Amino acid sequence: MKREIISPKAEGKLLELAGKVEMNPYLQAIKGVAKNLLALTVVGSILALASKNYLVDLTSISVGLIGIVFIINLNAEINKILGNEANKYLLINLLAIVALLFGKSEFDLSKLGTMGIILSLIFVPINIKFARKLENILDQILGEKIPFGAKEKLVEVLALIIIGLIYTMLSYLSEKIFAMSLASAIFFIANPVLNIFDQPLVLGVLVFIIQLYWYLGVHGDSIVDPFILPLAIRNINENIINWSRGLELDHIFTETFLSNFLLLSGSGLTIGLIIILLLKKGNPFYELGQMSIKPALLGINENIVFGIPLTKNKDFFLPFVIGPSLVAILISLAFKYGYIGKAIIQPVGGLPFFVQGFLMNLSLKSILAQLVIIGLATLMYSPFAYKLIKENNN
Repeated sequence: MKREIISPKAEGKLLELAGKVEMNPYLQAIKGVAKNLLALTVVGSILALASKNYLVDLTSISVGLIGIVFIINLNAEINKILGNEANKYLLINLLAIVALLFGKSEFDLSKLGTMGIILSLIFVPINIKFARKLENILDQILGEKIPFGAKEKLVEVLALIIIGLIYTMLSYLSEKIFAMSLASAIFFIANPVLNIFDQPLVLGVLVFIIQLYWYLGVHGDSIVDPFILPLAIRNINENIINWSRGLELDHIFTETFLSNFLLLSGSGLTIGLIIILLLKKGNPFYELGQMSIKPALLGINENIVFGIPLTKNKDFFLPFVIGPSLVAILISLAFKYGYIGKAIIQPVGGLPFFVQGFLMNLSLKSILAQLVIIGLATLMYSPFAYKLIKENNN
């Protein structure tokens, strides 16, 4: 009897972790808000292209507005979890993020759509929970001396003033001690950690985690999305701003890079397998290949993943899990060292991956890179696919 590639104990731990992520309302709120916001980054991309060297401030405004929308939506989702009205504490959170971001000489609206998105993940839930506790304390202090309706509004105003003063003081101290805004001080320390997804090896590990969960029959992208999508939005926004200002682009990792290069045609680079199934008419999986090719061009591959199936299929562990991770490292190196341009546009979803790849940086090199990925994927799946066809022909 062959040993399982993943032991039952390890599988249990991985599935337990996946369950915790899927059942965590805060993480699911982040994922929902980030996914809904991706389309808005298209606006910033278009403005950056249209207004480079002419209307830079317009680009900054559009990116800043993306950050504001993120804060508004995240505030609403967390309030929904806690049973509050959607807009409750919104002003507190907006003022807090502004106080954290902008020092005396650091007013740049685009920071709301870059650093502001990351800061809101931490401070929005903290502010809401702290404000609730503060309101309860103020409510007890005021007692029955003020009519209920008036007291409720007074408590909200007092909580806003107190929390506003706290953040103003923190901002003032940061300027005095570090000569920069508190956000800049935080990111001076945090950026090396936040930027690890621009490292090819880390991207290879990310793809491995995604593929490992797909191998176990779990939607791997869904497990990692709450952790990576806000960062992906920050990265594309920073690239957009840098492009509009004629600066060097910092980030490889964006959502469109992940979807249209590292996970081209869907998780596992399964277009390579589909091509092999279509090369020889009459094989038992030819019709499955026909059904799968069009969705694959749009990044949808459930047909092939569950039709073979590739989940818990030891014969396909190497090309489905290990192979895409190695290809991810190779392709990321090409972007890191400038052979292919980094993303300056977040294309609209639902387009074929060749179109999205080109629109990402307006370079035909992207399409060439995708063709290389398809070639590598086809080679990677070849021996395993031909073995599968041979076994099912007998």
